[in-house]
Amino acid sequence: MERLLHQLGIEPSVIVVNIIGFLMLLLLLRKYFFGPIRQFLAQRQQRMSEEWNNTQQARQQAETKLAELDQRSEEIIDEARQAAQQAKAEVQTEAQRIVDEAHQQARERQRRAEEAVFRQTQEALAEARDQLAGLSAEVAEQVLRRTLDEQSHRALIDAAIADVEQLAQDQQE
Repeated sequence: MERLLHQLGIEPSVIVVNIIGFLMLLLLLRKYFFGPIRQFLAQRQQRMSEEWNNTQQARQQAETKLAELDQRSEEIIDEARQAAQQAKAEVQTEAQRIVDEAHQQARERQRRAEEAVFRQTQEALAEARDQLAGLSAEVAEQVLRRTLDEQSHRALIDAAIADVEQLAQDQQE
């Protein structure tokens, strides 16, 4: 083999020196170059992993907050609906109270008007009775003053009745 190497112009000592130099270069590169690069990559991977975890946690927190906000907004909407229904019920109750009060006032006015008409009717009847009594007294006085035959007597009574009826009609109008 030595001969073959010699024929090719290769010195075995040079190969050994080159191999030793190459191995030393590998050791130096590993210690001063690959080691820091490997450490840098490991740190970068760890930071990326931490950032990924933080991002995932932030996403989960955001989803939780969003769910809470959705729930709260639903609660607020429900409260607003309930408040609107309550306000509507209160308005309807107030409207019904006002209508009832108006009906009550109308009934009261009608009752007072009926009472006033009744009083006026009673007063008119009392006045008619007074006038009838006065007319009766006049008729009696006239009858006593003159002597009447039956036909004159009947005409006088008819005239008195017609006067009373006329007074009653005037009072009703």
